[in-house]
Amino acid sequence: MSRRIPLLSIALVGVLCAACAAPPSSAAPSMRVLVRFQTDVIGDDAGLVRALERETGAAVAYETSVAADRHVYRLACPAGDDGCARSLARIGAMPGVAAVTPDVLRSHR
Repeated sequence: MSRRIPLLSIALVGVLCAACAAPPSSAAPSMRVLVRFQTDVIGDDAGLVRALERETGAAVAYETSVAADRHVYRLACPAGDDGCARSLARIGAMPGVAAVTPDVLRSHR
């Protein structure tokens, strides 16, 4: 019996650690987008991210750079939402933006 308690404790700790490592299932829906700029930009520049937020009306988070003129951002809106589609159009109309492409393969959390 005394050997079962430590084994049970180890198994329980393993299950709890796995639960902590998993992202919360109630995460807000969001959409990843690739923005191609007309010139090279610093994608994680705080001023640029704030400008994207002002233009879209949604929270925007920088994720990664693909190239000096291409950067990936996450918009806090669900991919199928009409408001999100309007946000993408507003980004595409911003001065200095050449194209905006939703990342349909990795947008859903």
